[in-house]
Amino acid sequence: MEDSNETNSELQEIKSKQEQKITEQNQAIKLLLDKTKELERINEKAEQQISSLLKDLKLTRDNLTSSQTTVNKQELKINEQGNTIRTQEKEIERLRNLKWHQKLFGEK
Repeated sequence: MEDSNETNSELQEIKSKQEQKITEQNQAIKLLLDKTKELERINEKAEQQISSLLKDLKLTRDNLTSSQTTVNKQELKINEQGNTIRTQEKEIERLRNLKWHQKLFGEK
């Protein structure tokens, strides 16, 4: 009977240690699950920020493209104006070089 009580006591102690280990493991698992949820929330926020930044980048690129198009159009207008000015300057110079008698008789 005494052996039986010792064996029972040893088994109870083993059982108690195993239950303690199970409790510790359950707590560790709970901590890991909580940390996983926290990291998932952080990841979701980061994904939202990335999405927002990508939208901002697209808008910025669109604005840049639009601005570049406007700049190109303005450069074309400037070039056209420059050509017109050079043509008019040549005409002014030609008119200045006309002699008085050419002006009098309306020669061009």
